[in-house]
Amino acid sequence: MKSIIDLVWKFRQAIDNAKANREFNYKDRFSRFPTGCCDDTCDLLGKYLLRKGIHTVQIQGTFRDGNPKHTTGHAWLQLDDGIIIDITGDQFRYDKLFLNFHEPVYVGKKSEFHSLFEIDRIVDNYDVNRDSRLKEIYEIISNHI
Repeated sequence: MKSIIDLVWKFRQAIDNAKANREFNYKDRFSRFPTGCCDDTCDLLGKYLLRKGIHTVQIQGTFRDGNPKHTTGHAWLQLDDGIIIDITGDQFRYDKLFLNFHEPVYVGKKSEFHSLFEIDRIVDNYDVNRDSRLKEIYEIISNHI
């Protein structure tokens, strides 16, 4: 487990470093990482982990509390044993509705925060090589690992 945590932290730090260096196109949502980047990040991190021999799936969920203004989606990775990997949950750090979740890297069992989301889909991660935008972002991140 420690090796997975180390790999995930390296990936998150690589994204943070690339963002700090303003290497992501300012018109792309990735320039605002982690906000609004959970699905793309899952695909990118999923590729990185798969290259290290670690298979994950993407969990896509929706938060609903009866108020349509609060309906929010989120995505994270899950290992075969059910362990969650989430490196974009901290986009909710200023929102009490989402328990002010502030961990930049979460690797563990289903948390109270993740339980807020009704699981809509479990999918294999998208092949980022099929999308020039994601392929470019992956290369930028890789240069920082």
